[in-house]
Amino acid sequence: MFYRSGQRVMAVPVQWSPEFTVGTPVELFQAPVAAGITTRARYQPAADGQRFLVLASRGRDAVQPASVVLNWTEALSAR
Repeated sequence: MFYRSGQRVMAVPVQWSPEFTVGTPVELFQAPVAAGITTRARYQPAADGQRFLVLASRGRDAVQPASVVLNWTEALSAR
């Protein structure tokens, strides 16, 4: 099982059989996780639990501008 504690991503071994047991939490790594996004969307482990995709912050959660280019194929062919 994985969870966040502040900037730390933690793992806890869980055993389901023959009885349910929970082990000791271990810190996997620290990541400057972005604020202002639902907790679930901030990080995602791979199915095998060996890699993580983390939406990290830049500085003080700086917002980066995005540009949307419409009709880009026409602009490209005009060159």
